[in-house]
Amino acid sequence: MKNLTKRTIWVLGMAAIAGLVAATETLPATQLVKRWGENSNCNYISVTEDTYLDQGVPNYNMGMEELIRVGDDGSRIDRTLIKFDFSDIPITSSNQIVSAYLKVKTYDNPDAGNITVDAFRVLKPWNGGGTFYGTASDADNEATWTYQYYDETQWTGAGCDNSADRSTSSDGTQTFSANNTWYTWDVTNSVKTMFSNSQYYGWILKCQSEATTKYWRIYSANNATSANRPYLEITYTPTN
Repeated sequence: MKNLTKRTIWVLGMAAIAGLVAATETLPATQLVKRWGENSNCNYISVTEDTYLDQGVPNYNMGMEELIRVGDDGSRIDRTLIKFDFSDIPITSSNQIVSAYLKVKTYDNPDAGNITVDAFRVLKPWNGGGTFYGTASDADNEATWTYQYYDETQWTGAGCDNSADRSTSSDGTQTFSANNTWYTWDVTNSVKTMFSNSQYYGWILKCQSEATTKYWRIYSANNATSANRPYLEITYTPTN
């Protein structure tokens, strides 16, 4: 009887171990959350380019401005470009990406009114530039309203507004309604597509109704306060 009891205990113990191993094998892999941008909360820095395209000065670049614009001030349309460098990203397949969110913070709205803003994935390369609201640099191929690369390659549609320049499918909308407030777009599908196509050209933020004569200013990657700068947050499953 004593031997039977010992054997029973041994069998039950082995069964418990086997069950624990099986349960461990079926647990989902650990997911990591990382942030790209110049914000003080980011894991990867020196990776952001942004600027805005100004219809009123079609050959100007604003790549070094601390505040960038989206909307219409009543005399010209403004659209924001933003992208992130993924050369050091620890992701090798779009299948690893669980979610991705683009986050920007508003500064103010000089025309006092809400606007609804779309985020469209950009399909062509461009350079954010290093100019403070002035004529773009030909040598640096800076982005402007007319050019994706100044004085060399024009957008198919001025202001990055043709289906050859940007996706016709929006990553959703955000309604800017409060100063100094964070707004977030779910850009998961676009980020997966970027990885699949190796086209990391970012997004253009565009007011849904550009005839409203309202515009907003948002903090750029060059803003003096790093906690206000835009960033991209990706949740992914590591390979190991």
